[in-house]
Amino acid sequence: MYKRIAIGVILACAGLTAFLLSEPASSFQTGVPDEDCLSCHSEPEEVGEENVVTVEDFSGGPHIEDNEVFCISCHAAAEDHMFDPGPLESASCEECHDDVVSDAGSSVHSTRRFKTGQPDCYSCHGAGHAIRYSDDEESPAGRLNQVSTCGACHEGEVLDNFMKSVHGQRLAAGETDGPTCSVCHGAHDIQVADIERNTDFEIDVLMRCGGCHEQEFAVYKESIHGAALLEMGVYESASCASCHSSHQILPPTDPESTVFPTTIIRDCEACHADAKLIRRFGLPSDVVRTYRESYHGRATGFGDTQVANCASCHDHHAIFQVGDPRSSVHPANLTKTCGECHPGANENFIAGKVHVAIEEEDNYLAWLIANFYTWLIILLVGGMLIHNGLDFVRKMIIRSRQHKSEPHVIRMTGLERFLHAMLGISFILLAYTGFALLYPDAWWVAPLNWISASDEFRANLHRICGVVLTFVAIHHLWFLFFHRRGREQRRQFMPRLRDFRDFKDNILFYFGRRAQRPRFGRFSYMEKVEYWALVWGTAVMVVTGFILWFEDIAMLFMPRWLWEVFAVVHLYEAILAVLAIVVWHFYYVMFNPDEAPLALTFLTGRMTYKELSKVHPQEFEDIVRAEGKIPSNPEVEET
Repeated sequence: MYKRIAIGVILACAGLTAFLLSEPASSFQTGVPDEDCLSCHSEPEEVGEENVVTVEDFSGGPHIEDNEVFCISCHAAAEDHMFDPGPLESASCEECHDDVVSDAGSSVHSTRRFKTGQPDCYSCHGAGHAIRYSDDEESPAGRLNQVSTCGACHEGEVLDNFMKSVHGQRLAAGETDGPTCSVCHGAHDIQVADIERNTDFEIDVLMRCGGCHEQEFAVYKESIHGAALLEMGVYESASCASCHSSHQILPPTDPESTVFPTTIIRDCEACHADAKLIRRFGLPSDVVRTYRESYHGRATGFGDTQVANCASCHDHHAIFQVGDPRSSVHPANLTKTCGECHPGANENFIAGKVHVAIEEEDNYLAWLIANFYTWLIILLVGGMLIHNGLDFVRKMIIRSRQHKSEPHVIRMTGLERFLHAMLGISFILLAYTGFALLYPDAWWVAPLNWISASDEFRANLHRICGVVLTFVAIHHLWFLFFHRRGREQRRQFMPRLRDFRDFKDNILFYFGRRAQRPRFGRFSYMEKVEYWALVWGTAVMVVTGFILWFEDIAMLFMPRWLWEVFAVVHLYEAILAVLAIVVWHFYYVMFNPDEAPLALTFLTGRMTYKELSKVHPQEFEDIVRAEGKIPSNPEVEET
């Protein structure tokens, strides 16, 4: 009996030893062998094409190589699935990659909603059965493929800017040592990429930049910007992304780069011209303004890439306070710094302030002379303006009296002059208020903003003037068809073949090929062209203006794209109208030597026979022929 018990114990120990020493060859030890899964999932007719899995799918991946990951390792419900076939839940990576899944769970990918759906492990690493090592060239998360993988969701400006950058260009050239998305943003614990609101991200990115740009980072962290950010926690201080941007990082020689010589000042003035930052940190308030007003600043504004900019004097990364001996603008280093552009710069060259403002405390003598000249200019030029203004007014009064005393014709009635004034005032205000919307920061908009900073005031004034212009246009239509004088003027304004001959003869006269200009009648071809241009322009501006004004009503009868067409027509017709008035009308009534300095007909309504015989000789002859002689001025005879 004891012998049989001893033999049993020995056999049991031997079996246990053999079991413990054996290696698990498949998932059979966990409950379901891989072969059982593949027996169905390798046959499309059994599971469908979308659920086919083969051994080749795993080849080259990390899961098959460690011989510890099996079907049932990821698909925990596979054992029940064998007896109750049906859809399986997505495989879980958390069982093995719990730390990675935890990081991804707190990242921006999990905490924010995306139009394309929440990204998961497969979004970045590829299909579950074909996962590769991240350093594998075939992996979607590989360095050369990572940009296109991230770009599947982050397409558009971000992706385009990165591919234009020095980093994107290196990857496009197949250089695997260039930074990819994960180098700057991390692989799984991806945080909100906002250096203004996420200070942890700003520091993290700064350190990542320093990981590659070690020399620049070593200099930066000692600078006033780096010390403020890294040691004192002043997160408003400039970091790498503040100056170089985030994705479109270009070399300083590229004109589109944010650190190009003519554009780098924009980076600096983003902080050094910010009133809040100036007050908070006690920064000099006038450095940007004084630079802009200096020769260097003005030349930079004209696109001169050789003239000194902020970085030329203050360095790029090694920026220190003026009193720091390490600063390139420390008094002991200024001759060297200035000497880079001005060879031979000595102590006299650097004497005085660099950012010079004409202020009493900076340079008293310069301030005193500037004030003297300011008052001298005001008094002298102001006196000249008053003197010449009096001269102009007096001569115009004399010309106006001559219009009354000499024989004349009534060119414009009182009502016509009034409507002309309404037309001119409304047109000028329409142009002013309309273009103020297009150029809100222009200097000539300041008076409008001074009256009211509200755009509603500008819009209402524009619309009131539009109504006035519409009223003048409607009255003119009535005048042309229902008034005897209007019907006659309508007949005179109609184009005729003679106008084309007059145009040809007038051009020949301009070139000296004719001794005399054409003998124009009541209206010359120049006046007819201007009149019909005014009629056309007014009609277009009134129609399009009301469509833009009553947008909601217009949308009931037209698609949005048509309304936008009317908006474009309104804008460009306004540009055409203003240029036509300035170039054509103002010339003939102001600068034309026959009328200079100003034609008075729009004020007096009269044109003397002398003026009429010169400008409209045919009309003058018709009057003389009708009267039999040059009639006297009735007003003169009565007096």
